[in-house]
Amino acid sequence: MGQRYDVRSIDMLRKLTWSGLLCVGLLLAGIVHEAQAQASEAPPEFEVSAVSVRGDAPEGLTRVDIYTKVPYARLQFLNTANGFTATYEVTAEVFALDDQGRPEGLTTTSIWESRVVVGTFVATQSDQFFDRTLHSIDLAPGRYTLQVKLEDQDTNEAFVREVPIRVRDLSGAVAISDLMLLDEYDEATNTISPSVDSRVGTDQFGLNIFYEVYADRPRTVQVTREVLNMDRVSGLLPGNEATVGRVAEGPPVHRVTEETDLQAGTNQTIVELAIEDFEVGDYLVRVRVDDASGRTLAQAEHVVAATWTGLAEHVSNLDEAVNQLQYIAKRRELRRIKDANNHAERLQRFQEFWQRRDPTPGTQRNERMEEYYYRVAYANEEYGSLTDGWRTDRGQVLVLFGEPDFVERHPYNFNAKPYQVWYYYRIGKQFIFVDENGVGNYELLIPIWDERNRIR
Repeated sequence: MGQRYDVRSIDMLRKLTWSGLLCVGLLLAGIVHEAQAQASEAPPEFEVSAVSVRGDAPEGLTRVDIYTKVPYARLQFLNTANGFTATYEVTAEVFALDDQGRPEGLTTTSIWESRVVVGTFVATQSDQFFDRTLHSIDLAPGRYTLQVKLEDQDTNEAFVREVPIRVRDLSGAVAISDLMLLDEYDEATNTISPSVDSRVGTDQFGLNIFYEVYADRPRTVQVTREVLNMDRVSGLLPGNEATVGRVAEGPPVHRVTEETDLQAGTNQTIVELAIEDFEVGDYLVRVRVDDASGRTLAQAEHVVAATWTGLAEHVSNLDEAVNQLQYIAKRRELRRIKDANNHAERLQRFQEFWQRRDPTPGTQRNERMEEYYYRVAYANEEYGSLTDGWRTDRGQVLVLFGEPDFVERHPYNFNAKPYQVWYYYRIGKQFIFVDENGVGNYELLIPIWDERNRIR
């Protein structure tokens, strides 16, 4: 499902409204998040990204295409004669930043409206269906903060996203637009479905990207496309060439160099970057244009985070995720996963473990897997210090049973050590934790399996 656009007329995208596109598994985010996010943190209400292109911007300016992606479940639909209808308004404010990254003032404001009509009530409640919008503004090259507010016209409920952007100067003799990831590309019809986010599932075998190369005259150049594994996340503006604080490790997981004849004007390219084994982590996608002597004429980069489809960023390392299964996996199951011959086989066995426990097989999400690792992340956040939070006694109980229905806290006094009682009324259990040393290290008084934990 979803609307597609002819590649040859992609410059007209800013005049169109997207709606009804089904999320097809490239679950990407406008900014790469930290892997150890809090479990209680809600996912963004909508996604935003900005892409610099030459387009038809006046001299000295760059056209910036602002994309939004809104789950139907975030909107209020009313039953109308044409179907279930939702209307919302998008306000985009752009603030210029100085050399130190401090706001200098409001640069421009744009407002547009979107109207969504769907045929069934079920679709209105789904996080798998989205409305998408595209709006363009012209900005001088530089660094900005883009603040986007979405306001439902029926409920007046508003959501706000703020993302940093870097607008690139595309006025050179040879220049390249920002890289755009695609949800889908139909080679038979030459149509695309652009994505908004920057995450990709590890079950994918490559990345489809779109970009434009601009040339002042016909030229023959060398175009290199590569994907590099990144070792950490810190301070990179997605969708452009800024790589401060980022380090690429090891050889590229993909690299292709080919001779290309550029025509004068705009040269559009859609290409799949094949990757055999996507590991969980961050990747730098780079496209570089060199002349015959090897001198770089233009370059664009984009950061992509590879995650397990349907699982939030609470998991960043496969080996760690396997170790964290010890509370629910049998020894032989853990041994089978760990004894895999390589990463790809280990990932496959890990996924098979969770597929057997999937409460909704046949869907993209595995809610039980998500809940488990949300609890692990929350335990790490709440109880971690010298020991990972999930390894502590309180962390173990939290991972196994979730948050307690009620916590009875007893601080230190002259005749008793600090202790807590966690009550799980829904399963008829209670667990007592005692801080033996008074330093916040609460230990379980009675083992989890002991019948004395039952609420009498």
